[in-house]
Amino acid sequence: MNDVSNSYESLDVVKASEVPELVAQCLATGTNLLIYGEPGCGKSSIIQQMAKDGEYFLVTLGAASLCEDTLNGIPVYDATTKTTHYAVPEWLETIFKNHEADPTKPQILFIDELTLAITEVRNGLQLLGTDRCVPTLPNMKLPDNVVIVSATNTAEDSSDGEDLSRPLKTRFMSVRMTNSPDEYKVYIHSIAEERFPNLKNVLGERFDVFFDDVINDMKDYWCDNTKFYGTNPRTIMNLFKTCEYIAGKNGEITMMDVSTAAKRTVGHRVSSANWTPEAPAKVVSTKMSTDDTIIPSDEALEMMDENELTYTAEAITRNKIATTKKGIEAIIKINVLKERLKNKDR
Repeated sequence: MNDVSNSYESLDVVKASEVPELVAQCLATGTNLLIYGEPGCGKSSIIQQMAKDGEYFLVTLGAASLCEDTLNGIPVYDATTKTTHYAVPEWLETIFKNHEADPTKPQILFIDELTLAITEVRNGLQLLGTDRCVPTLPNMKLPDNVVIVSATNTAEDSSDGEDLSRPLKTRFMSVRMTNSPDEYKVYIHSIAEERFPNLKNVLGERFDVFFDDVINDMKDYWCDNTKFYGTNPRTIMNLFKTCEYIAGKNGEITMMDVSTAAKRTVGHRVSSANWTPEAPAKVVSTKMSTDDTIIPSDEALEMMDENELTYTAEAITRNKIATTKKGIEAIIKINVLKERLKNKDR
């Protein structure tokens, strides 16, 4: 790890909602923007959303898959002139086509996961950040209304464990991005609406409780506003893709389908007891406290697996309701269901 690693810790911390203004500032001043952040906090997604909103053209380069030919173009031999020249790389050609189509509309050249670029590519990116061209095509400079934005994980979260060299880093204005719990929930809602718009109809009034469980909404640990602790959006995207598939295959999707998909993708101990219409609004099976435990309905208990049944029983026994007739009956019911599941597995 080089001597500039961990320097991001002293950077200005910004929220995802502040990134569009930073991009506009860099566009106006002719500077480049580098966004540090924990994996999954929405660095790439906020840039993609800006393009979806129609404000910018977006051209993306995945730094991890870049080679010199991809960045700089490949050498082409001209038999007529007996000379070699470099072909314009596809990403650069797209930028000029966008500019020709609408010269007034700004563009973002987004370089994702900058720390994963190999050394040979970093040299070319360094020139791109300074002279706005690649080494092989010095006369083809980026149009003035193109802003270069890059995103990267912090050094400890990079697969190679390396931060950027000082010369490359100085080509950018750098910030450290995070997402507040409320902003993150809005962000995940947008993913749900895009991938599986019928989810709200399926879950009804249990919609918000479902999201609290699935995104692992631990606000107490988010209070420093610099660390990201929510479920990775890529994982949640897999959940909604699974739900979308089930709905397309079966013509409909049930709450139990959603519960199963959540366990197989997100992996949290989410319980369908939270989402059944019969369950009171205060049921929070994965976050039960000794003050607000409410016993799930028999139907909800029937849908739980062995781990969820055990957790629910523990939560009930910690509550004063455990000594009531209803509490005792619930514990007996749980024990019967657990025994049934064990016999089923034998």
